[in-house]
Amino acid sequence: MRKMTIKLAVVGMLSSWSAQANTVEDRAASIWFNFNDVGRGNTIMQDVYVPSNGLTKYTYYSVLNWNAGMEGGGYAGIQDHPDGRNYIFSIWDPRSSSKPIVARYLGHGTESENFGGEGTGLKTWNFDLGWQANQWYTLVAKAWPVGSHTHFGYWVHDQAAGEWSHLVTMDYPVADVRFETTTGSFVEDWWYSGENARTVRLKNGHKKLENGSWIGFDSANFSVVQHQPKRNYDNNYDASANPSYFTMTSGGTTSPTLSISNQTCTDAYGNLTAFCGRNSLFPLTRNNVADTPNQPNIEFTITDATTRSVSWQVPQTSTPQFSYSVMINNVLVASASQPEKRQVDIIASENDNVIITLEDIFGRTVSHSATVTIDNTSAQHYLIDSATLTVSSNSQSEPYHELANAFDGDKTTLWHTSWSTPQVPSYPHDVIIDLGKHYELSELHYTPRAVGENGSITDYEVYVSHDGVTYDELVAAGTWDASKQGKVVALNNTQTRFIKLVGLSEVNENVWASAAEIELYHTGKLDSSSFVVSSDSQAELGEEIIYAFDNNPATIWHTNWSGSTVPEYPHSVDIDLGNPQSFSKITYLPRTIGVNGTIADYEVYVSDDGINFGSPIAVGTWAANTQIKQTQFAPVTARYIRLIAQSEINGRIWASAAEIAVYK
Repeated sequence: MRKMTIKLAVVGMLSSWSAQANTVEDRAASIWFNFNDVGRGNTIMQDVYVPSNGLTKYTYYSVLNWNAGMEGGGYAGIQDHPDGRNYIFSIWDPRSSSKPIVARYLGHGTESENFGGEGTGLKTWNFDLGWQANQWYTLVAKAWPVGSHTHFGYWVHDQAAGEWSHLVTMDYPVADVRFETTTGSFVEDWWYSGENARTVRLKNGHKKLENGSWIGFDSANFSVVQHQPKRNYDNNYDASANPSYFTMTSGGTTSPTLSISNQTCTDAYGNLTAFCGRNSLFPLTRNNVADTPNQPNIEFTITDATTRSVSWQVPQTSTPQFSYSVMINNVLVASASQPEKRQVDIIASENDNVIITLEDIFGRTVSHSATVTIDNTSAQHYLIDSATLTVSSNSQSEPYHELANAFDGDKTTLWHTSWSTPQVPSYPHDVIIDLGKHYELSELHYTPRAVGENGSITDYEVYVSHDGVTYDELVAAGTWDASKQGKVVALNNTQTRFIKLVGLSEVNENVWASAAEIELYHTGKLDSSSFVVSSDSQAELGEEIIYAFDNNPATIWHTNWSGSTVPEYPHSVDIDLGNPQSFSKITYLPRTIGVNGTIADYEVYVSDDGINFGSPIAVGTWAANTQIKQTQFAPVTARYIRLIAQSEINGRIWASAAEIAVYK
């Protein structure tokens, strides 16, 4: 695996080294520390320092190695690479699964690629961040469960700059993998430059066990890999431990200072030596090593807490976030192990109390609270009454867990696809919803079951149809996290009567789907199909006033411009809502092709009888572009609306519109 960490043009590398007399026998010996952290852990960490006199190109200073030959085996460290000094993190392919490892998160400048050579797997490296000689860096690796998979994360702390960086999170497709072995470190010359010394210092090594306790790396076994290809520098190595750090060196003119009084073995060439391959170990001990890492708690601030969402910020100088939880009035509404999550959609009321708790990568938690304010920046959303919906699914439901339970307004009941019938349906699972009439949709809400997690949907798609038969317009897709929090899908004012939610996968990769509630929200746009509309100005043939209310931006209303009588401004549009209704906004979408007739100055009136309109409730001027316009006013209840266009953006006599809409 480590041989595949070379990132360079092969021609350039060979031409550079062909001028040298070095051969494979001139490689420096690989040297290893294996530490004393016996036990199953979820976090390993260590500080690394390369002195300038131990800095040599084509060197891998591996700081954290784990699970060699087992599930989830990997390496994390730094390299002095011909393309620059990088941070590297690699994991071998699974032994019990054919599924690939996937990089779910890549930090700025981190690249990923598959590797081969000494096994196969996924490698990531970051050259942009870089590292310097004579400086200390902290490297942290963490493993945690995500459904039936395990995620591995890698963080780096530049101690001189005081900044943390999250470089990668890998999705390993095997459940319940942790750091099972003791942790190792090594120094490797991957080219033939043993005449140069390579030195690394290591300190503050720790492992966090599954029971929450920590082990400090206070002792290590030092070993040397000696064999024929490294014969010229096999005995140029050394290692030591002092109260501050462990040190090991390979290559150059280094000579061992280790006592060999108890060693009587021979090397690969029959010579008496202190080491015989990796099996010859020399114990080193550091005194007064703390079991628990000395790192400050996470710092963060809540940046926003509204009725629609909460957000927070973690400075780069803070210990990094590992997980979050959100409570509203002491009720947990969201939680997940997502290191980069900084915003959560919620449904709350003004003056509710929200508490955000962050857990850092070392397991400490910090909480802050805020008072919820009204979100005045986003549009209003109105829940569509589930009693007006007709719902169906392509998958048979479990008895007493029918699909209607997901539309009953009760989050304690649930829909669940069948698990007990002879033919158990599998993904994908469809939920088809007939809204009963045309809506402008703003959001779909999916609430997972409150107890248990079987069937909780992760990957999803949302389609709409104009005839209830063909669902070929994809309007949303994504992946929901595994928390119990209600999920929100933005539908971006999609106009339709028929909508289909397609579940593609489940949190634990089972075949079932479930839901406590599925809810649909609309923007408050009134259904124009029931309107009676008219204009006092004759329209161009094929561009009558009804085309400004047909929910189709491609058609337009346009006053007559080709007949013998061409009406001039003002132009009135009258809307009969059919019955008194409350509304507070009118929108106007200009024609998208051409500009003739685009309204500039306007007035809005209302009436109870369609005769007496009184004074205008809104007056204004719309901008001269093709973007949708709106006029907002205090909510008013009336049956009749009159929009009077007073002028056109270029001073011409026509009026036109792609769409005119009325909103609650």
